[in-house]
This record gives sequence, structure tokens and C-alpha cells, in this order.
Amino acid sequence: MGSFPGWNLTLGQRLKATGLTSLFHLARQARGRRGAVPEAGEFHHIHTDSHYWNESYYFNFTDPSNEIGGFTRIGMVPNQQHAIGILYLFLKDGGILALVQSDPITASRDDVSAGLLRYERVRPLWEWRILFEGNMLYLPDPREHFHLATEGRAGSDPGSLTFKEVSLDIVFRGWSPCHDFKEADASFIAERLAERGSRWKDLASITKVASEHYEQVGAWTGEIRVDGEKIGIQGSGHRDHSWGERDWKAPERWTWLTAQFGEDLGFNLSRVLIKSVDLFNGYVCRSGRNIPLRRAWLDTDFEEDGITQKAVRLLLQDKTGWEAEVEGVPRTVVPLVLQEGSHRTVVNEAFTLYRWQGRKGYGISEYLHQLGP
Repeated sequence: MGSFPGWNLTLGQRLKATGLTSLFHLARQARGRRGAVPEAGEFHHIHTDSHYWNESYYFNFTDPSNEIGGFTRIGMVPNQQHAIGILYLFLKDGGILALVQSDPITASRDDVSAGLLRYERVRPLWEWRILFEGNMLYLPDPREHFHLATEGRAGSDPGSLTFKEVSLDIVFRGWSPCHDFKEADASFIAERLAERGSRWKDLASITKVASEHYEQVGAWTGEIRVDGEKIGIQGSGHRDHSWGERDWKAPERWTWLTAQFGEDLGFNLSRVLIKSVDLFNGYVCRSGRNIPLRRAWLDTDFEEDGITQKAVRLLLQDKTGWEAEVEGVPRTVVPLVLQEGSHRTVVNEAFTLYRWQGRKGYGISEYLHQLGP
């Protein structure tokens, strides 16, 4: 425990954590063990009347041999009559290709689509196909994305925007079963709440960032064409599916990290700061088996702006006691801007190189910050 700063609990904190752990176990017994994610979970869910109810599908991929990556998301907010699909590609030259598609969103048993962007369920819980064909905006400097989102190219001539013709046909195949975030280690959650002195009433605030959520690590194959140039994809990545209330303004900050070091190791770590709660969650995928985290520590260096990540260090321990010390260096950061009224939230999504015991891995580092009006 000593190697994990912040986990050296006092006697009083340990007693509180023990009591909380018992309460969590009783709550799980009362609702019944959830077990594996059911196939029905892959499909759409009946929404509540919450203004912020959201259902989204997210995928990311990296291809180390081509030094490229990307991410895509289709999110539906039915009570705001709003939906959006995005696709971003990280290029070898450090630039990005960007696409934002709003309505029409269509959803059926076999696929989800937003405009020209389509996700096909090939084999629920295990295999998906992502398809797109059309024009994407090219930005040689990804930081320009922030100015485009907030100021319309910061006063530059809109006619100077560059578009490239892109086609994408890639397939995701899971390495392991989907991991339900509600299967987190109860002691892990309890000890963090006790150490931080979190107020019990604030724990309910976590439900404002999608109460239902599962994730999966896997392989990607297929091809991408950019202005006719073919790029064969052989890589790995991560996906998630979430539904429930999602108020982007609710968390003070969140961090979401994923990486793969070959088929034998992948990880996911999330951290949410909301009111008095500062909570970690996640899992390690080792040799096709998902193992919830038991301990975690995270340290991040930021650029001078205080919000753009430039170095990541983390310690992970799963429930079996297996540990890993990982370092990450973001290579390309895309600032995504979410605006509600005068309030701005920025989500910095970064193509990231990770290192663990001399091995290289690639993945995503995602940091959310509130900018206010």
C-alpha cells in the first residue's frame, strides 16, 4: 500500500472504509449479482424524462505501425431533441481530420448512424464495424480546433479551410468480455471515499456522468483512405457504451485513460472529481481476462494553460495484487468544446504513447475541464 500515495489510511479511515464496504456488498446482494453484460445491453435503452439523459457509443483505435489513431462517438440526447456523431483521425504528420455530424440519427437492431457515419453490430458484445465515406476537415495544428469551435477560425477566412476525401471501413473485435463499471472492487471505492472524506450525499452526484457504463478492449483491422491513399489498419483500441443522465457541467474534472500493450495487456483508468467525491475506477485486461482495479494513483503534468496534458504517470494494482507502473506522453491533443448557454466545457482527447517495463503501448488520454462562461 505504501507505493500508492493517498492510500495510507488512518485507523479511523480504515474503520469507515470497512463499514462502507459492507454497505456496498449488502446493496449488491439486494439488487442481485449483475454478472456478465447481457446481449440486450448492446442495444438502445428506454430513456427517463431527465433533460440530460444520454445514450452513447464510443470507439477509439491506434495503429503503431502507421503511427495513426482515431476516435468516434455517436451520442443521443432524446429529451433535448439532439444527437451528434463525431469522427477524428490522428495523422502521422501531427495533424488531424475532423468530422461532426448532427441529425439525422438513425438506430435499429443492426446499426447506429449519424449522417454518413455508421456503426454496424456484427456480433453483439464482441464485434462492430465502423463505416464512413465523405469529406473531413484537415487541421495541421489540432489546437486550431478550439478556435474553430469557439470563434469560427479566430477571424480567419472560412474559405481557407482544407478538406480531404476520406473513406473508412474498420472492424473491432473484442479481446475480452465487456467490463461493467458497476463490478468495481467495493473496497477500492470505499477506501477512496474514506480517505478523501467524501460526503455520502455527494456520492449520488456520480450518476450525473452516465450511471450505466461498460467497456471493452480489442483489436482493429480494415482500411482508411485519405485522398485516395490507402492505409491498412492493424491495431488495437477500446470502446464503451453508456446510458443514463450525463450532465457535462457536473464534474469538476474527469480523466479517462486507455492503452494496449499487445493482446496480453490493456488497461482502463477513470477518475471523476465531483463535489467532495474524487473517485477512481477501471480494470486491467490480462490474457483475455478483465480484473477490476484495487488501487490506483495518477499524476499529470499540464502545459502552461493548465488544462492540456503533456505527461501522465500512473500506478495500477488489480484485485489479484498484480501491479504496473506506466508513463504516457500525449502526441496529439484535440480540444473538444461543449457549450450550454454561456458555459463551456473542454474535453482534451489525446493520441498517447505509453511505456510499461520497456514496452510501448498506444491509447488515449482524455481530460475534461470546466471553463465556465
